[in-house]
Amino acid sequence: MTEEEKAQYRLSFALSGEASAQAVTMIMAGSGGSAHRLAHPLQRIQRDVSVLLNHPTLATDPILEQAGRGLLGLGLTLASFQQGTAT
Repeated sequence: MTEEEKAQYRLSFALSGEASAQAVTMIMAGSGGSAHRLAHPLQRIQRDVSVLLNHPTLATDPILEQAGRGLLGLGLTLASFQQGTAT
């Protein structure tokens, strides 16, 4: 993969994580207080998405920086971007 393709791939990956979190937040807001009970499946989904967003592969700040570098042809500086992605 080219650096630009790697950057686009990782950017799409990170933005999909953020979109998922926003969707879950909207669903929870419309579900009322009972959705926050530990036994409620939506509460578990909200926790799962929150944990996923704390994983380094979905951390938006470094991904946005590397995506910008890749798309502008400035070269990638993080090892996780330089190693490539599965195709």
